Amino acid sequence: MSAPVEIAETLCFKLLDSMPVSQWACITDTHVEQTAFFKVWWQQLSQSYSVRLYVMPAGESFKNQETKTKIECQMLADGLRRQVGIIAVGGGVVLDVAGFIAQTFCRGVPWISYPTSWMAMVDVCIGGKTGINTPFGKNTLGAIYPAQHSVIHLDWLKSLPMREYQWACSEVVKMGLLSGEVHWRWLSRHTTLIQLQDYSVLNALLQWVLALKWSYVQSDLKDQGRRKFLNLGHTLAHAIEQVSTYRIPHGPAVAWGLCFDCQLSIQYLNLNPSLMPELIEQLARLGALMPLGSLDIDALIQACYQDKKNDQQGVFWIGLSALGQPSRIAAVEMEVVKRCMMDQLQYAQSYT
Repeated sequence: MSAPVEIAETLCFKLLDSMPVSQWACITDTHVEQTAFFKVWWQQLSQSYSVRLYVMPAGESFKNQETKTKIECQMLADGLRRQVGIIAVGGGVVLDVAGFIAQTFCRGVPWISYPTSWMAMVDVCIGGKTGINTPFGKNTLGAIYPAQHSVIHLDWLKSLPMREYQWACSEVVKMGLLSGEVHWRWLSRHTTLIQLQDYSVLNALLQWVLALKWSYVQSDLKDQGRRKFLNLGHTLAHAIEQVSTYRIPHGPAVAWGLCFDCQLSIQYLNLNPSLMPELIEQLARLGALMPLGSLDIDALIQACYQDKKNDQQGVFWIGLSALGQPSRIAAVEMEVVKRCMMDQLQYAQSYT
């Protein structure tokens, strides 16, 4: 079974015809709404389908209950009920919120996603994880509710700031680490063309990245087993985002989280230490790193210990024993966590 994702070269709406829907609610954000490509996309969509547009404020800080409730109430006030389908058009924040709305609106309606950011294309559009943030952490309310389809148009990237594209490459690097030697070396060979957004290379990259993620998802949809390995780098990353009050974007947070997990892996899983400089170099070449500034170590540790993946054994640290061989790191001593975290933050604070 292949992933329910289509990489389209032209504007594509035919998948909407296959869904039992009489009306559509399109959810996007203020940034995407202003782009030239969205205006063309929306004109074609609205001429062919009965659809209403709902625009949320852009940014991670608006991925919350207030935003979700406001959109839901607007939809209800507009007379939309169980015959509606939701079209999510945006980056990870929009897809997370819109997917969660789809799961709860009238006890569940179908939805389809059009990812517009590189982060959403390589990661968020597949797997069905939806959610919102709370004061207790990132994605602490949500559901696993997969979209019926996702449609990727690489032309959306033309309206994406280059730095956001580069930061999102941390998720690509993560998949290279999880995939193994072949794709890790492939990334190294194609770094320049990835930076230049060469469509043929991006298409090839999406094919193996999405296939790898789908192999994890379809065997563990509810995230109870091996799918958790897709969170490599994300325990510290989510803590960095939370403690910085989302000043640090998800991509760079994941990049430093990968470095931290790599350091723990060297300590506990006998990972070859030579991978650490390779990892930092690959992240740097893709532009995925940024300086973190000052962050409170104790607050970061506390956030890690509140992570939603944790269980009775403690924090669900994820590491690698080798490229392509993820594993849980058990019985990690607090002093080791603190030392490794301090090492990474010291480097990240001075990184230029």
